[in-house]
Amino acid sequence: MKFDKIIKSSVKCLILTPLRTFLSLLGIIIGIAGVVAVINLGESTKEKIKEFVSLMGSDTFRIDVSDLLNPAVEVAIKQPPSRRLTIEDFVMIKKLCPHVEEVCELLSVVYPTKDENLMINTFGTLPNFANLAKIKLIKGRFINDTDIQYRRYVCVLEQSPLIIKIFGKIPSIGEILTFGTEKFELVGIVKREKLLFPGRETILEAYVPYTTVIERIRNVYGEIYVSVEKPQDVKIAMKEVDEILRSLFVGKQPYKTFSHEVLLKESLKTVSTSTLLMTGIAILSLIVGSIGIMNVMFISVVERTREIGIRKSVGATKKDILVQFLLESTLICVIGGIIGILLGLAVTYYLTPILQIKFVISKTGIVVGMLFSMFCGILSGTLPSIRASNLEPLEALRYE
Repeated sequence: MKFDKIIKSSVKCLILTPLRTFLSLLGIIIGIAGVVAVINLGESTKEKIKEFVSLMGSDTFRIDVSDLLNPAVEVAIKQPPSRRLTIEDFVMIKKLCPHVEEVCELLSVVYPTKDENLMINTFGTLPNFANLAKIKLIKGRFINDTDIQYRRYVCVLEQSPLIIKIFGKIPSIGEILTFGTEKFELVGIVKREKLLFPGRETILEAYVPYTTVIERIRNVYGEIYVSVEKPQDVKIAMKEVDEILRSLFVGKQPYKTFSHEVLLKESLKTVSTSTLLMTGIAILSLIVGSIGIMNVMFISVVERTREIGIRKSVGATKKDILVQFLLESTLICVIGGIIGILLGLAVTYYLTPILQIKFVISKTGIVVGMLFSMFCGILSGTLPSIRASNLEPLEALRYE
């Protein structure tokens, strides 16, 4: 038999047994859809993490005190540092570390608003934060040295639609704004391009002088950010800062440096592990589906024993029968693979808005899905095909 006739014969057999074909397709479709969806969601999550880290700044790292300020776990409670890092320390770090451009601490104080769902998060900060976070002025000015020196009650608002929701209008420069029980004079509205914190749609961010916050809340510790000129200098700058911190605290370093690139690598590693685990589970379902196809093909061989005998008696060779049954199982898996890939992409498309991640089509997912569908087709069809091709014509014709 010519190969095109074998293909036509295989397709005809699949069409004539729609229920059997559908049940065989079902396992492959679900398995392939699972593989494609998991890989695509994993890639989408990775893109979200990369975007988050890029917003934080790849040329920035933190001097972190979070471990010292976490009373949630009793075993992790430690004594706070013998003293906090001061403005003078920041100046010294910048002066003695050649690769450091700016050092600035953000002291966060949250104020409620009339709307329970909205909050104002004020950052006590220094003037150099404008350079560190690449802040652009929309109106007025940013915090200056005079505000720091005299501990002024002035504030700068981050440009946001929440300004109107909270204050009912866009306040004018010089207007007095109330944060909780505190009153601040508005001196500017700005927009920053770096050190952005995604997922804060219900929080209006504002900046006030660092010294004003220190005066009000003496034991507050925030996050200290350090910027460098080039992202590749981050590791060198971290070592320089570590040496300064050890000298300041006589070897007992209560602070630690933390790179955003480390966060990126660890997060991507976690996502990759989870994706691999879920892909493994989906592949197991594929294997189960291929076993189902194998059983269906064995049943098909039994039901079509007389047909095989007739084919062999009129000239069909052992190879023809082997190729036909193998082709049938492969066709089932390829068709199921294509449908499964489309279904997996559809599932990913509808899940990404819910998970608040970007829809990404992974070529790896599509290639893996197709390869596994073809592999399952060949694997599940091999034994039934061999059995069918080995039937003797006379025995097959006598079969009832």
